Amino acid sequence: MKFAVGVIIAMGVLVAGILGLIGLDPGYLPEPIIVEVAEPEVEIVMGPQTHTILIAEGSSVVGCEEDDSCYIPHTLTINSGDTIRWDNPDAAAHTITSVTDMVPDGLFDSGLIMIDASFEYTFEESGTYDYFCIVHPWMASSIQVN
Repeated sequence: MKFAVGVIIAMGVLVAGILGLIGLDPGYLPEPIIVEVAEPEVEIVMGPQTHTILIAEGSSVVGCEEDDSCYIPHTLTINSGDTIRWDNPDAAAHTITSVTDMVPDGLFDSGLIMIDASFEYTFEESGTYDYFCIVHPWMASSIQVN
């Protein structure tokens, strides 16, 4: 009887050892599957926008051109189809007049913009557009249109 129990124990140890070796053999393990999920590309398409530029209060006095503070913001980059609205909170009347080499070129001209009035222009084509105030010619700036 002791012999039979010994044989059973020996067989159990042998089977357990074989199963243990099989379990350690990497060939018996399935390869892990790695799935890479790409982030979807999201393109935000925004329609035309309206941007605001303030004609700075006090800009009718020489000096604002020294630190580019005649317009807030001084320069702006926009997309074609966007509109810019210039607001005049200043006590003086101003113009927004397109220029080439500081000479009015007729592309846009607001005429006199009185206090608390505004002027809008929509830029349809890309390029750099320079402008100034005819009444106060030191008030010059530009718009970049992409």
